Amino acid sequence: MKMRRFYALIIPALVSSSTRQLLSAACRDDPTFGFVNNMGKTKRCNWIANRKEKRAPRYCHTKNKEISFACPEACDTCPTETCSEKCFKRSLFTADVCEDDAICSSCMKSKPLLETCKFLWNRCNHSDSHTYGGLDCSEIYSIHKCYKNIPATRESLVGISWTSNPIPTDKPLSHDSTRYQWIHSRQPYEPINAETTIIAGVLFTLSDFTLKMSVLFPPLYLQEATRAYLHVRGETSLLEYETECDIIPYIWQCSFRLDGIPQDEVYTYVVSYYPKVWSQELLYTYDGEIPLQQGKPKIAALSCFGHDDTMSKDELVDAVLHRNPDLIVLQGDQTYFQKELGYGFLETIYSLNRLTRSIPTIVQMDDHDYGQGNIWGAGRDPNDSSGAGFTKIDACLSIAVEKQTMGHNPDPVSTNVLSNGVKYQFTTYVYDKVDFAILEARKFKSRRDYDSLLGDDQESWLQSWCDSNVDRMKVVLAQTPFISVPTHRTTYQEGISMMEINKGSDTNSFPPSGRARALDILQGCSHLVLSGDQHVSFAVTYPDYDIHECTSPAAVNTIFWRTNDKPIGITYNDHFDHRYTLHNIWNVPRDLRDRFDLPKETIGISDDATKRARGDGFLMVHLGDSTATCEAHSYRDSAVERESDLIWRVKVAAQ
Repeated sequence: MKMRRFYALIIPALVSSSTRQLLSAACRDDPTFGFVNNMGKTKRCNWIANRKEKRAPRYCHTKNKEISFACPEACDTCPTETCSEKCFKRSLFTADVCEDDAICSSCMKSKPLLETCKFLWNRCNHSDSHTYGGLDCSEIYSIHKCYKNIPATRESLVGISWTSNPIPTDKPLSHDSTRYQWIHSRQPYEPINAETTIIAGVLFTLSDFTLKMSVLFPPLYLQEATRAYLHVRGETSLLEYETECDIIPYIWQCSFRLDGIPQDEVYTYVVSYYPKVWSQELLYTYDGEIPLQQGKPKIAALSCFGHDDTMSKDELVDAVLHRNPDLIVLQGDQTYFQKELGYGFLETIYSLNRLTRSIPTIVQMDDHDYGQGNIWGAGRDPNDSSGAGFTKIDACLSIAVEKQTMGHNPDPVSTNVLSNGVKYQFTTYVYDKVDFAILEARKFKSRRDYDSLLGDDQESWLQSWCDSNVDRMKVVLAQTPFISVPTHRTTYQEGISMMEINKGSDTNSFPPSGRARALDILQGCSHLVLSGDQHVSFAVTYPDYDIHECTSPAAVNTIFWRTNDKPIGITYNDHFDHRYTLHNIWNVPRDLRDRFDLPKETIGISDDATKRARGDGFLMVHLGDSTATCEAHSYRDSAVERESDLIWRVKVAAQ
């Protein structure tokens, strides 16, 4: 990281400092190289070095560049040009010329660094050092190896060879081929279709003086560069920070990190990307603001982005922006493209990028983000960190998708991993006067025979979280609620609209003993939980714990409809005898349930009233001195009627 007191556009070095350190050892004269001098005699590099001031101008900088390439020490070409750069610039060199450098025999084809830099790749593979874009080498290696082994029927839209693949035509209506034109119609070095930049969107957090930012790109062509640059400037102090990162093939994500960032002012940022390798003649930028985090944030929570006939989410974005949130929480199920997880998340962020551009964003992954409906991560294994329940996709793909989606979240509080290698991601996020606990129950949850919900490690951490920062309001972010409120849900069968739910174990209400341990820890610590997942928005109180929970509606409610038609304001027991007081709920109305057997039948419908009735919306949370006000909002209303989008409002104690 560099810090400066003057403003200037980032001008990248052609080779990063970390890469240059690795290459420096390879920047030496070739002792086997010979050339004929002006007197017709065969000479070697040391002949130039003996009288460098006289001979270097004559032989190193002539039309025959081969001498300067083979004699970099004698010709003083090391500092400015490495063998790697020359391989990219000149096709006359083969592998033996660069055998000790970071380029293999196909380097002149300008493939991504991950594919071509054999020397650097081998160093990364056998080293614990951070040599690739500041990332853990083992992580890069696992992502590369993982996608090499993924069947062609999965993740075909984000592969390195994606440009040679035909656009899929065997997808459901919501995934028809025209949907992919925004990336497939893009030619090398061009911006995204109908845009002025190639950058699809950013996600960032600033917590505990650390700025983390993920930049998402469409799949890049083989000849396009894989490095991006970040410039951050304080609006008051004028302090400037610079860093860079490498774009990881397959997930097409780039991770920036800046430590030691004061949190007492507004910052502006510019992401710069030069798509042409070794050239700065073409530049794409993406800029935004990192706001001052002051007081208690106004939160917009979104979940369950169901299938639709369009990728556009402009109505949703406009409605959320109208509410001026300070923090975005994407609570899970950001995509239902379960065989194209990388593309699905990329599309969602691209469609939401006006939201995430200048508002800090927390991302949580729920079951469908892992390509698996209903995950009991521990399965039937007594070890709560076994990962035995991840059965639908390889664990390595889960690791890659977590990097893509949550790489910008605050660092996990534990470096532990599940037995299958999937990392712990639960952590905390401090926004001035509020301390958020970001939970993940899916990974540690038992299926039947055992009672793990959060797992031993997460329970221990949650207790320590409760014991720290006691002067701040404590808010818990969970993917799914600690109660089974819905009593009925849609089926998958034509002609049957709804069926009764019998002890569904998908939520955090199961297993009961694991739930009890979690709420025992939270009792007297946090009074507010925010969750998603259920495709129905409700507000409840757990009277046995004095804890309140608000659950967001589905952003696009075309996957499941879940309902509870019981009167509000009354305390009930769910299927596991957990007590809850139902304050409010946004049900899909009965007449809509009678009109449509399946939610997917409403895909493509043009009637805004129907879209509103089916429950498309988002949750707003206003944190006061000691209270929280949760609001369920629709966004299927005209722009002039924004105040009519409120569905319900509930105020609860939060501290």
